[in-house]
Amino acid sequence: MSYPLIFAYDGDQFARVNYDGSWSVNWNKTRFVASETQTTTPKNNMAIVACATALMAAKDNFYLTPWEESDKWQDKWEGKSYPIDFDTEVNEVHLQMKFNGDVILQVNGDGTWSIKWEEVKEAYSENSNKKTASLCQMLLAARYNFIVSPWPSDEEEDEDDGY
Repeated sequence: MSYPLIFAYDGDQFARVNYDGSWSVNWNKTRFVASETQTTTPKNNMAIVACATALMAAKDNFYLTPWEESDKWQDKWEGKSYPIDFDTEVNEVHLQMKFNGDVILQVNGDGTWSIKWEEVKEAYSENSNKKTASLCQMLLAARYNFIVSPWPSDEEEDEDDGY
C-alpha cells in the first residue's frame, strides 16, 4: 500500500498525503525542488516544481503529520496512489484537476498555476476524495503567498471582446 497523493523528485518523496488526509512534508527536500528555476527546469519537471513551490507558500498555514509518523501509516491506505513526479512527456498542460467535470486548476507549460479559486473552495468543502481535498487544502493555504496566472480561457475571452 502507499499514500493517496505523493510528490516526488526523481523518485525521492518529499511530500505526501496520509490516509487521514493530513500532509507530511520533508521541508528541506521541498525547498530544494522549489528552488529549481523555471529556466533551468526541464519542461517535463514543471508540475513537480510548481507543486513544491505551492507547498513552500503554504508552509505555515496548514496542519502536518510528522514524516516519521507518516512512515508508520504506509499500510493504512488501501486506495489508489497518485504520485506526481517527473513527466515522461512534454505537454502544454502538466497537471490538471477536475471537479464536477470541470477543470478547476492546472500547472501550465511555463510552470505557473492557473486556479479557479471558488471552484477549488467548493471542491475542498464538498469532496471526500483524499487526493482532491488535500491538494485543494494545500493550494488554499498557499493562496495569498504565491502568484497564479490568469485562467487561459479568460485571456482568450478578453482578447476577443468585440471592440
